[in-house]
Amino acid sequence: MNTREEALAYGLTFANSYQDAPFHDENWQLIRVKPSKKAFLWTL
Repeated sequence: MNTREEALAYGLTFANSYQDAPFHDENWQLIRVKPSKKAFLWTL
């Protein structure tokens, strides 16, 4: 992976994962797991 988009796309390949932007800064993107809402990938 060389880009942020590649990392986000890879994170979304896991089951029950989704992309979230919980902060006021849209540059922060998280990949979370649906049942527990725990984040396992952060990008800035």
